[in-house]
Amino acid sequence: MEEYGLNIASRPEIDLANQMRSLVSKSEDQDRVAQWLMDEGSVTVSYFVRPDYTILIVCGSMNDYAVLSKISSILGVPITSSKLPSAATLPMGSVRVQGARAYALLQTILPRLVGLKASEAKAALRFFPPVGRVHGRHTTDEFLLEVWDEFARSTLSEWNLRRRSPEESEDLEKWARTWVEGRIRRSRRFLDAPKSSQSQGKI
Repeated sequence: MEEYGLNIASRPEIDLANQMRSLVSKSEDQDRVAQWLMDEGSVTVSYFVRPDYTILIVCGSMNDYAVLSKISSILGVPITSSKLPSAATLPMGSVRVQGARAYALLQTILPRLVGLKASEAKAALRFFPPVGRVHGRHTTDEFLLEVWDEFARSTLSEWNLRRRSPEESEDLEKWARTWVEGRIRRSRRFLDAPKSSQSQGKI
């Protein structure tokens, strides 16, 4: 195409996205992955210093390797193992997809998600382009804060309606605010690390 003055750029993210859509093309696999994400998974991000971009992550950890192996097989990714378990705990395994694959996965299973994970997935798909990454350093609270706030308030309101002695609205507001603040702290915990020493980390 150079002879016509056209600059054709490589778009590997398109192949990655199509690959993911093919892997989860079966209805039963979409149901299984959606349930795993709602039960054990997270919609999060990782920041990479050297190229200076933030990438979308869909991941989940559990100690039931039979279930995790099934998810790993569907998504075509390996299981990574945690460090040695502490007292009274079992070792954890994790499955993770990122970038364009994570974006395509969320797009595909979104109709099967409900509750908080559905809202988080919608917000992530609005914030990230289909390539699944954005320039610069970003944290999940930038696009999930409104979701968390609404979820906390609606959950506490629903809980309060079922109580024989409802709590005061001021207390509900305080509890919602405390829960959201905890989420914000978790999302920003890697910002305390020196930027030069952080190669990547979920934020």
